[in-house]
Amino acid sequence: MRRLATIIILTTALTLTFGCGPVATGQPDDLTYGPGGFTYKANFQQQGVRNPWPPIISKDVVLADNITISYRAEIETRAGEIRNNIVAARKAGGGHENPELNLSVSNVPAGIEVKEGEEGGGLPGTVKHLLIIEISKDVKPGEYTFDIGIEFNGKDYGKIPCTIKVVKS
Repeated sequence: MRRLATIIILTTALTLTFGCGPVATGQPDDLTYGPGGFTYKANFQQQGVRNPWPPIISKDVVLADNITISYRAEIETRAGEIRNNIVAARKAGGGHENPELNLSVSNVPAGIEVKEGEEGGGLPGTVKHLLIIEISKDVKPGEYTFDIGIEFNGKDYGKIPCTIKVVKS
């Protein structure tokens, strides 16, 4: 019985510490960690646990040299919130190389701040970066677009747009 109690306590501590399994608190695009690195809470599936949110859909954009970028091209939010955008890159047929992804942001509208968060791996040949988007409480409802610059393995692949749709509270 004591061993079972210890296992339950350790399992609970690991779940709370490492975010194993979706919890109905926070936002669907909060991060959790799984076998493929970090992902959105809404996209994390755990056997026997109902996920409280619909999945977050990322858009795939194929750039030159068969580089695929997966990211949230449109994000809906309210003013005063913080949103996450995981930008993942992979090269078709890239195998198990250690790809390098560098991001930059430009044309960021007033009242919106974009910060680079952690970098994380995932499946072999894939690299992920997190963009943390802070929307001021003063931003009026509407659509706001900024650009994400992509550099993959030292080569510039241009920019892709990200639109923030601020909705009424």
